[in-house]
Amino acid sequence: MDSKIIIGLVIGIALGGFGGFTMGQSSGAGVSADKVAETEEMMKTAEASMQEMGKQMLSGGAMMQELGMKYNDDVLISTGKDFIILGEKSQKETEKSNKMMMGD
Repeated sequence: MDSKIIIGLVIGIALGGFGGFTMGQSSGAGVSADKVAETEEMMKTAEASMQEMGKQMLSGGAMMQELGMKYNDDVLISTGKDFIILGEKSQKETEKSNKMMMGD
């Protein structure tokens, strides 16, 4: 269940960075071009991390399900399904945040 915490933290950081960036853009007060570029870079890094984590969870979940079926282990199958669900969620959140950043 540590993966849920990690995903939550990454999403929180990405959304917090995006919110700060948006508020800074709309107010125009006290935001330097360097800070905007730094925030944008941080958001891109967080997005790439979320994307990679999602891919790893999907592949790891599929592998766990395969092993669970091979050894008739319901716990492995269930855990694999959970990892796949979390991986898909991470992928969707990444796509959603990417659309928000692009203004779609």
